[in-house]
Amino acid sequence: MKTTFRTYFLFLLVVVLAAVAGYSVVLAQYNVAISLPSEEFIEDFDDFKVYNPPQLLPEVVLYDLDGNILNLKDLKGKWRLVNFWATWCPPCIEELPRLLELKETRGNKDFDVVFISLDYPESAGAMRRRMKQAKIPPGLHTFYVQDIEIWKTLSLESVPTSMVIGPKGRVYFKLAGETDWAGKESLAFIDDLLNN
Repeated sequence: MKTTFRTYFLFLLVVVLAAVAGYSVVLAQYNVAISLPSEEFIEDFDDFKVYNPPQLLPEVVLYDLDGNILNLKDLKGKWRLVNFWATWCPPCIEELPRLLELKETRGNKDFDVVFISLDYPESAGAMRRRMKQAKIPPGLHTFYVQDIEIWKTLSLESVPTSMVIGPKGRVYFKLAGETDWAGKESLAFIDDLLNN
């Protein structure tokens, strides 16, 4: 009994010290220590959720504009910022160029930005037409879903919403609302992820 209490106490002490020293979220069982982003970064969002422990991605079928099918739970192997957006959402469209800039400047073997449209088109052609009507920036490679249940499955409440997915396919953060993804605070947040 003493050993269990001592182990628990030491673990709790380490967590508290890590939080005080660097405002870190310690995810010991996943061998990841991630610092929380700055207050300025968090304040940009309507809602900022930290998953501790990180959550497994559910099964959600995604389609791309070339007719390929992917499952959301298969997004593994690198850090990903998954952005849920829609052509009918002005803040989403306003945010897209900065997300594309983030993808351009930070996208590599360790990080990528993934776009998932919540327009529910019946086909890739219909999705292309909606993107053209909404004047979406060229070069945006997006996935889309055909099932409105994704809102419930992922506990989405609004768009734009972004999720930070780790290399093992687990959700670490959910960020509802738009931000300047190519700005100093956002880049510091992404760089911190990549340095773990």
